[in-house]
Amino acid sequence: MNLTAFAQQLEDGDLFRNVTPAQKGLVRLVRTSVLQDWLSSVDRRKGIAWQLDSVLPLLLERHVLSLAVREEPEPLKKFWKSACDFSYAPESCHRLWDGGLLPETLGGGVTDLRQIAAQEARFTRVLAEASRTIHGVGELKWASDRLDSLVARRGGVPRDADQPVKQAHSRVVFAWEPDELKQIPGGKWLRDGLLVDFELLAEAEAGANAIVIAPRIFDGNTFLDAIDEGVRNHVVSSELRRLRHDCDFLEDDVGVLKGTSGTMAIWLAQFLAGGGLTEYRCTLPPWVVVTATLDQRGSGTGRAAGTVGRVREKAALLIEEGVRVMVVATDHDDTDLLRTEWDLDSLPGASGLHLLPVRAGRDQVKDIADKLKSNGLLWPVNLADFGGRATFVTPEEDKQLITERHEQAQRPIIVPAAESAATPEFSSAREDSYSRQMKEHERDYVRPGFALEAIEAGRQQLPGRGYLHVTAPAMWGKSFLIQALRHGWKRDESV
Repeated sequence: MNLTAFAQQLEDGDLFRNVTPAQKGLVRLVRTSVLQDWLSSVDRRKGIAWQLDSVLPLLLERHVLSLAVREEPEPLKKFWKSACDFSYAPESCHRLWDGGLLPETLGGGVTDLRQIAAQEARFTRVLAEASRTIHGVGELKWASDRLDSLVARRGGVPRDADQPVKQAHSRVVFAWEPDELKQIPGGKWLRDGLLVDFELLAEAEAGANAIVIAPRIFDGNTFLDAIDEGVRNHVVSSELRRLRHDCDFLEDDVGVLKGTSGTMAIWLAQFLAGGGLTEYRCTLPPWVVVTATLDQRGSGTGRAAGTVGRVREKAALLIEEGVRVMVVATDHDDTDLLRTEWDLDSLPGASGLHLLPVRAGRDQVKDIADKLKSNGLLWPVNLADFGGRATFVTPEEDKQLITERHEQAQRPIIVPAAESAATPEFSSAREDSYSRQMKEHERDYVRPGFALEAIEAGRQQLPGRGYLHVTAPAMWGKSFLIQALRHGWKRDESV
């Protein structure tokens, strides 16, 4: 089902009429008030289990994340009571959110963006404690599962500031064009946009056609072209990470997500995950989102941040998604004036969303990363112990590096013929020759960091003791890959 047909259903007052379980993610596009109206009107006795599994956890997530609700939790308390009644939960669970802890996670004026990290850590602990309180209550398993998922996405509890997280993400906010929504019957029931979570995976193969996995939902003339021209050409191919999104439910809508305002967010994520700023890899917390395009003419060399549109609509969506810092490219850095220009403070919960302006046409990816670091808005990420530091170069330099790496990987190792090894003396000489040439080759060998990280990611998914079956084509240097695993190569080694 495409977006137009789904919106028509909303106009007809039937949320799930032609939606299959595989497409249940479409409810993410619907305004919270519409989902609440649907929940209050349905009869759970009519066999709607998967529909409830789609709506109840999503409504809980929106209520606990929303900055407006965190300021004034009455809507959450009201929803929670109805959800408990709907789930036939014990009376003892009905007052889960009555403790008044949520406002404390936003309390007071933030004078330093570093304070936000402490507030969000406190918020994550509140979510974890709520989950523990209802853990084991079968009727509320859907709630404890969703709270656990939110806690994991926000770094887990407890988490020290220097403790690495295990995944790197880039969150891109898309805003629908007003004219497009007006042309769709039922478009008024949709949210103003969609926040897409891209997970950074292993490095893409050199020459791979697409950085984004399952790219059909993104517009090729805007978003995908901007990624190719603005990101691929600025990152060494062997360090460029593939991106997996969480919006497969839109697969029937070719090119529905448009625009270039996510370009800088994705380049920044690649830069940080490759260790481009510090000696360790970094990622943005989920409560920090960047919206800026790439100004190819900026700062003399191109690659500078560029301004974006529909900032107010994006801010409204980010407030409901629990985002605390919006990094946005502007022509000046007066945050009070910007808030007035975009009329942000008229949005419920806007006081909890803080702007971090970057100068359009001037600030490049490293400048933005430096600002984030100086404000305590980066998390270290442990993608793997292996892999080199990302290098950001021109396309011509990148092409030359690819050529050199290919030649190094294809360099043969020549050893004496096996049939001549009839004596111990010759066997020893053959072994010495082989060892010497292996060491020479090792100096030039470029480790397949994407393979090492894929192996590490697979190992972490094992439930305990187990094994991984790894295959690799010819000429990939499997011997050296094995040596890397045996000896535990680290990032700071020079082999």
